[in-house]
Amino acid sequence: MADYEVRKGGNLAGVFSSRSKAERFARKLGKPEAKSKTKKARGKAVSRNSVGPSEWLLRGLEYQCWPPMLFDDGSVGMVTEVLYDPDYWAENYTREELLLDGVEPYGEIYIDRYSLDTGELSEGACYLYWQDDTLGSWCRRNGEPMPVRKLPEEVWDMLENADEDMRRELERSVPELRRLRFA
Repeated sequence: MADYEVRKGGNLAGVFSSRSKAERFARKLGKPEAKSKTKKARGKAVSRNSVGPSEWLLRGLEYQCWPPMLFDDGSVGMVTEVLYDPDYWAENYTREELLLDGVEPYGEIYIDRYSLDTGELSEGACYLYWQDDTLGSWCRRNGEPMPVRKLPEEVWDMLENADEDMRRELERSVPELRRLRFA
């Protein structure tokens, strides 16, 4: 399974909260079984995927949604890749406008975010990305808040459903949810 690639060369099979979730997701996509990459260090298994979401590479995404993340403005968001249509962009922009350091765009993504203070959803606009772009470089270039850390997958479901019981349960692992106010 081609998970989120990271600049240090690993993948993020650890993006999923458990290996079984990664395997189920891979099977749903018709991909080979996902395997967690770990190495032994002083007798303990240590994940090679310890980089934060701002270092995740945008290239190589093969499915639509990333896990929910906490952003530095206090919002919770999810990155979504859309089907890149070069013809649409070519019709609306000149070739020079589409190049970044002489390189053509590789794809496009957007980030939907929930404000924890209001519980309101803010739908993001689509912006292009280029090969070797990280999520952090994309956010800086497009004026988006920076991703701080990955959150459990259940957080997004809780926000979409305004589930107060699930929020109280998730507060243990995500203390920032204590300030969440549903719209």
